[in-house]
Amino acid sequence: MLKMKFLLKNLLITIISISFFQIKKTEAIIPYYYIPTKDHFRESGFLIAQKAYLLLSLDQLKKGHSFAKLAITLDNKNEKNWAILAEAQIRNNLINDALISINKGKVLNPRIGDFYFIEGSIYMQQKNLKKSKLAFKKGLEIQPENAFVLFQLGNIFLMEKSYNNALEEYAKAIQIKSDFWQVLNNKGLALYEKNQKLLARENFNKAIAIKRNGETLLALAVTLQNNEPNRAV
Repeated sequence: MLKMKFLLKNLLITIISISFFQIKKTEAIIPYYYIPTKDHFRESGFLIAQKAYLLLSLDQLKKGHSFAKLAITLDNKNEKNWAILAEAQIRNNLINDALISINKGKVLNPRIGDFYFIEGSIYMQQKNLKKSKLAFKKGLEIQPENAFVLFQLGNIFLMEKSYNNALEEYAKAIQIKSDFWQVLNNKGLALYEKNQKLLARENFNKAIAIKRNGETLLALAVTLQNNEPNRAV
């Protein structure tokens, strides 16, 4: 009988001990570590790229460039991030770096016109009109309604003294943006070079009606100098 009581007592102690350890195990604190997902990196990268674009628009060029580089570090598979980085590099006069960024972006998505527009602008600054013209034309095949690029393409033709082609591009730009005074002004220059002085003056006057400044007034003065010298003065 005593032996039985001793066994029951030991059994009870064992059961209590097991229950105690089970409770302790349940209450143990397990450390939790948050590991960002690829989607989180992508989202953060694009938000930072947008911040970079805003900084560039505010002429905070170095900060904009730093944010654009960070966006690429977080997500180098987003072609828009590469476009913003290229813009930042151009604004910071890192032209060769910008061309590399454009090429990387085009590999990801060759159907984004902005890559070709930025590339064309770089080549235009470098006076490489042939490459600039090819880049602009390629971009316009994708995004044909870009008035500024049509204007720049017209300017290349104007510099090449291909006046009819320049006028054709200027006409497309004006059709998209009727108050584009720079186009009207340069259209007047092309017409003047074709010896169509009355039409040139008409375009200069249209430009002045939109934006009266030194550039538009000087262009008009050139045409008046030959025909009405007293008025030009």
